[in-house]
Amino acid sequence: MANKSTVAGDLRRFATFVKGLTEAADTLDQMQSLEETALATEQRVTAAAADLAFKQAEINKTATEYINAIEAMTKGGGDLGMILEDSKEELSALVED
Repeated sequence: MANKSTVAGDLRRFATFVKGLTEAADTLDQMQSLEETALATEQRVTAAAADLAFKQAEINKTATEYINAIEAMTKGGGDLGMILEDSKEELSALVED
């Protein structure tokens, strides 16, 4: 039979080994949590970028419609200054978007 000091030393080494495994598992859990957070953040950024692209496309479409309308009015003899004055609320709304 092994003496008590050998058994105690073996138990201490085993406890240290178990503690190391526990710390490694905790580290893995933290890494998993960070990966999940990074993925969620990436998904939010991607969704925000898609939303911005959609909004920009809407603004571009509206701006093109305004330009075409203004060109048609000026070609028809309209005064550009008056057209812009009458359209300032719509144009301001477009810029603010």
